[in-house]
Amino acid sequence: MDAEMRQQVEVQKAFFRQYPERRSCRDKRDAVLMPEIKRVYKENYSVDGVRKVWRQLKREGVSVARFEERQLSG
Repeated sequence: MDAEMRQQVEVQKAFFRQYPERRSCRDKRDAVLMPEIKRVYKENYSVDGVRKVWRQLKREGVSVARFEERQLSG
């Protein structure tokens, strides 16, 4: 990544830190899902893979697509 592009990314990050309500729907959803995914992974001694974590989340009633869980836990 060149310096100009890096600077643009930093400006965007600063903007969204200043105005968190303007984040995208996906960013907001990811922020809600991350603690759930980490909790399930940790409760299972950090040995379960994507499929098992996804299935456990489904059992608990957390609606999440398997690819979404994979992206967030990756």
